Order: sequence, then structure tokens, then C-alpha cells
Amino acid sequence: MIKKIITMCAVTIVIGSSISCSSTADKVLKGNDVRPLLWELKNGDRSIYIAGSIHIAPGDIYPLDDSFYQAIENSDHFVLEADASLTTTPEFQKFIIETSLLPDNDDLANYVDENHRRQITEILTPYNMTFEHIRIFKPWMVSAVISDYKTKEFGYSSENGVDIHLQAVADEMGLDTMYLESAESQILLRDSYPKEYQIAELISTIDNVNTFGDYYENLISAWKLGDTKRIKNIIDESLLLSKGDEFLDLLFYQRNKNWLEAIEGFLETNDNYFIVVGAGHLVGDGSLINLLKDKEYDVNRL
Repeated sequence: MIKKIITMCAVTIVIGSSISCSSTADKVLKGNDVRPLLWELKNGDRSIYIAGSIHIAPGDIYPLDDSFYQAIENSDHFVLEADASLTTTPEFQKFIIETSLLPDNDDLANYVDENHRRQITEILTPYNMTFEHIRIFKPWMVSAVISDYKTKEFGYSSENGVDIHLQAVADEMGLDTMYLESAESQILLRDSYPKEYQIAELISTIDNVNTFGDYYENLISAWKLGDTKRIKNIIDESLLLSKGDEFLDLLFYQRNKNWLEAIEGFLETNDNYFIVVGAGHLVGDGSLINLLKDKEYDVNRL
């Protein structure tokens, strides 16, 4: 059963959303100013394209705006956050299991009340699982399992993510693939969340499980419009910001700074690059785009 759980949601854990869906988000109002979530960083006659992805998406959003495909065609290298293909290997799945299990003397029942334990069983029953099957896992892992199963019920999955789609396009064009960080680091990031946040995230996931469809519909609508302000608002609402800024720093800001160093390394070459990262990394004050602008790089929205 443990192997089944890991196999089912390993890709989502690595590249998928770590967001707890909230029922408070308003519907996006459609407008005429539709722009792809795509920027170009100019380096003389060379370009680095930076695209914002929705990691969990429906299959009917394709094809994308032509500018994405044209940018990939103009590129020599395709760059992702991490290598999701590793999630299928026995070694990596063993790593996930070892990282996500609670200590032998601990139990998920210590962190969720009887009502939430009952709700977990109700959510997992269609998958022939109950609370008993997942009580050995840390709260962050249980949140990922529930999120993965329920989003697929609403027609959204990491297999349909924008980054996965664009990687297939890049592979067809013969581009080599590079990564900004290791898949292991993304698992360790989830595991590093303060326990108080993990518990709050899990409870929020359980309580809002029936709003996942509305949440992703809202997020996808904002992404299609290229509405960076609205995307930022949706993410902020879903990240339990009342728990403090430490989580935001771990999830976005520190990683953006690390990726900035990698991009500066790309600028020292004579090649063109297409980089795709989660949309949350490209919006707001601490975004990767703003970090580049702060260093006075020539970066513009396409």
C-alpha cells in the first residue's frame, strides 16, 4: 500500500502544487488584455525566455499561445525546476518513503482529531484506503496524497501541467533538458516545513477538499489571462499566510535567489535558454522577474 501511495502521487509531490486550496477565492473577471506568462531576458543577441507554469492543469488548455512554442524553437536548452522522471525509479521512491514516514513512536492521529480522521477515510475510500493506511505518514505527505487524488477527480493533474507539456515540445525539437535544482531538494523542502504549518495545511486541505475544482478553475483562468496580480492574490490566500512569512521564504524567495545565480551563469554562455518554473515564482515583490530587474537586466514581458 505504501508503494501504491508513493507511485500514485510522486510526480505531484516533486513538481506539483504545495498549495492548500481555499474556498475564499473569487472568480476571475475576463478582460481584453490577455498576455502569456512569458518574459524575455536579452543578452546582446542572445535570449533567455522565462515562462510561468501551472503545475496541475486540465488537458483542454492546449495548445498554448504561439509565443511559447516560438520561444522554445529559438532556444538551445530547455530548463525545468527539477527532474520529475526520477520519481519512477525505485531509488527515488525509497527516498520519498524514508523522508515522509513519521518516526516509529509517532502517529498521524496525534495531529488530527477524530472528525478529520473520519473525513480522511471518506476521501480515500474510493481508492481502497482508509486513515489506517496513511497514519504512518507525516502531515505534508498526507496533504499531497489527498490533493493528488481529489484534483484528478476534478480533471486536473500534474501529467497535464504546462511544464510537462512544454518539455514534450522541447524533446520533440531535440533540445537538451537542464534543471535548476534536484528532485531530492523539493522533497526535502516539503519535509522542512514547520510541523505547525504541516498540520494547518493538512486540516485546510481536508476542510476545503470539495473546493479544489473551483480553486483550480480560478487559477487557470488567471493564468490564461496572464493576470499576475490575481495569480499572486490566489496563491497568497491559499498559503495560510497567517502562519508567517517563513514558509513563503522557503517556498519562493530563497529558491528564486538560487535560480537567479543559475540564470546569471546561463548569461555567460553564447546559447539561448527556455526556462519554465511555477507561476508563483514570477509574481510579486520577491519574484524571479523582479530580482532580475533589480539587477538592471534587460527583461521584458512578451
